[in-house]
Amino acid sequence: METRSRIFTSSGSTSNLSNAEENTLPANIHHHQVNVEKETDPIPNFKRTVDSNKKISNIFRRIVRSCCNKIPFFGSFTSSNDESIVGRKVVEQTSETNFPYCKILMLVILGFLIASFILGVVLYMIVSRWVRDQAGDFIVHEIVRKGNLKHILQQVVDRVYLYDVEGDFKNPRYQLAVDTSHDGEFSVLVQHMLNNPEFENYEEQIHRNEKRYTIVDIGAHDCVSGSNSFNFIKMGFDAIVVEPSPVNMKLCKSNLERARRTFKFDQHHPRQRIEFVEAAITDADGTATLGNRDEKDSWGMQFFVDKENPNAGNLGNAPVVKTLKFGTFAAESELPKKFSVLSIDAEGQDVKILLNFLREGYKPLYLIYEGLHGTGLKVEVMSTYGYQLIGERGWNQIYVYRVETDTILKKKK
Repeated sequence: METRSRIFTSSGSTSNLSNAEENTLPANIHHHQVNVEKETDPIPNFKRTVDSNKKISNIFRRIVRSCCNKIPFFGSFTSSNDESIVGRKVVEQTSETNFPYCKILMLVILGFLIASFILGVVLYMIVSRWVRDQAGDFIVHEIVRKGNLKHILQQVVDRVYLYDVEGDFKNPRYQLAVDTSHDGEFSVLVQHMLNNPEFENYEEQIHRNEKRYTIVDIGAHDCVSGSNSFNFIKMGFDAIVVEPSPVNMKLCKSNLERARRTFKFDQHHPRQRIEFVEAAITDADGTATLGNRDEKDSWGMQFFVDKENPNAGNLGNAPVVKTLKFGTFAAESELPKKFSVLSIDAEGQDVKILLNFLREGYKPLYLIYEGLHGTGLKVEVMSTYGYQLIGERGWNQIYVYRVETDTILKKKK
């Protein structure tokens, strides 16, 4: 086998010589003999890695070209007509020239997104700082400028009151409370009661030498929010609360049971009588379907559905509630003929219920009833039953019974 030698010259070039040719070279030439058959690639893994990276790079470039070609501006450089005229090589060169434009476009979009994010963060910090430092002053300034602060302060002052927790007039212990009625009806009544000499001895019923005061709340809702009875109950009044909605009645019982611990008469007086009547006062004893104009809101306008009415529609999960005639309700609740307060919010049944009370000879000292669903009873009509209008709050009318009317009526008889 012939062995060839690789000669490295001073210029850095190489040449391959046979054995015979090598013998003819001068001795002063330094050479290295390399067996060609034994020569191998020293870095095969590196070459494979480079080839793989080139393939990935080519795939990426094709993807970028494909995206850019869908953009009209860049796609015009690599149309099918160019390929047919110039040829594949020209198209590839043109695509190569298009690639930097696409890259610049993507960088611009990326930069825009980053700048937008930074700007959003800066604006958020500025607005947050303004809200923290100046928004409160700005809102108060606007409220004062528009005159709304006067109304807010008036509402706060009107709704805050003190009441005697122990009921000991010699050593009273007062507690601060807030009027929870919808439009301040409770405050109007209390102010009138304090100046009404008939209030203290009006009720006929006396238990264990203790005067009792009773409020009847028809349409009590949850017995707290917008309630005309909650504050009276907290002051120690007996109560008969009537609510047909099962959801509202459950809330009513829960709210009053939690609040009973602070009620005035629990320790030093006979325990309060709080009676819950889960029914509706109507013209007949039985049941009725209670609809709600807003199914998601138990406070929504409620109404009784006439099943024979073809326009009743799909009632879905409308509850069927118990109904009582006024006479049945009065008998079961042992309602006295004279009691302190009657509040009616019965979603359109207010006038009917009120007239039932008056015609049957019941004479609550104070009346609160809602005239939202109709014109309500005229003041002249109420005066024939001995009632005088003392205030209007929102949709509610507030009346007081004139005790001297009893004497006048007895003389007429």
